[in-house]
Amino acid sequence: MTDSSTKNQKPNSIHVPVGRLGRTKGLKGWLRLQLFNPESDVLDHCVHYRLETQDQKDFQANLKKHKPEKDHHMVLWEDFENVDVARTLTGAVVSVLREDLPALSKGQYYHVDLIGSEVFDLEKNRLGKLVQILSTASNDVWSIVDGKQELLIPDLPGVVVSVDVQSKTIVIDPPVYVDEV
Repeated sequence: MTDSSTKNQKPNSIHVPVGRLGRTKGLKGWLRLQLFNPESDVLDHCVHYRLETQDQKDFQANLKKHKPEKDHHMVLWEDFENVDVARTLTGAVVSVLREDLPALSKGQYYHVDLIGSEVFDLEKNRLGKLVQILSTASNDVWSIVDGKQELLIPDLPGVVVSVDVQSKTIVIDPPVYVDEV
């Protein structure tokens, strides 16, 4: 366990939140981890994590073991291998360095790369900024906000026309909803 305030990191390092720790289980320090993206395999690719506790303390921690459960994962961190020490991490946000995330196939994007993108329709009308991505059982839903107006758009082929991560712009063909007809 290393307090991150004493650890030298690259100035441009971006930590990407991947989940939140829940309750402990057993006496050996196992904690429940709810991944923000349930389909993520980040636990198979990363060893080094940042843990930000609810009282704003940051720790660098190494994942010792993990195992999938029905709707969450169980994780065991090095240096947190007893229930009393592990309990201090309950509620902590788990993050990884952006450069430690595995490469994606063409047409796949990390949420962190899309958040903040300007969204336009086919006629180049600005619809707003992508502020949140909600994961659902069937597909992600994008929350696009312009002022006080929110537009919820499904992340589906035919709706999302193009994504340019470098310029942070997205073009969509918004569906016509029944109440608009």
